[in-house]
Amino acid sequence: MSNKFGFRAVVISGSLLGFVGLLTSTFALSVGSLFFTLGVLFGIADGLVYTPIVVGVGFYFDKRRALATGITLCGSGVGTFVFAPLIYWLLETYAIRGTFLILVTKFFKICLFAAFSQLLAAAPLTIRKFIFKEWDLFELCSFWRFTNSCQTCSTEEGNGRSQPQTSTA
Repeated sequence: MSNKFGFRAVVISGSLLGFVGLLTSTFALSVGSLFFTLGVLFGIADGLVYTPIVVGVGFYFDKRRALATGITLCGSGVGTFVFAPLIYWLLETYAIRGTFLILVTKFFKICLFAAFSQLLAAAPLTIRKFIFKEWDLFELCSFWRFTNSCQTCSTEEGNGRSQPQTSTA
């Protein structure tokens, strides 16, 4: 679907479907309706949001694509680690309906973030290249060593000041 309709459209539709799934789960009166609203609607929505985001990160990186994808995938592990106690606390505090209403706002925010991602995609190519430039740590360290070394100057003994080298050739 992402190849046919675009990543942004799939993430927005997935977040809206998740919004509807969680919102209708708030009003579920039976376990069967909860299976449909939370299991089917929200499950499909979660797949529509998660997959294009993980795959889409790879399009912004060439040299360090594996690292960028790894960092993106770490987000799901961190989210599981953070949201498990948070949802437990929400269930204890607000019951199941209040918890679903709070989680509805999460999926609506995903829709807003996906909508704002169009602004970045519509930016001129030079701005996008600057924003998504892959900052290679080794290149930055080499540049720092080059600018802070005394390759073009020698230090005088004792005072520590740089003096330009003169060639005797």
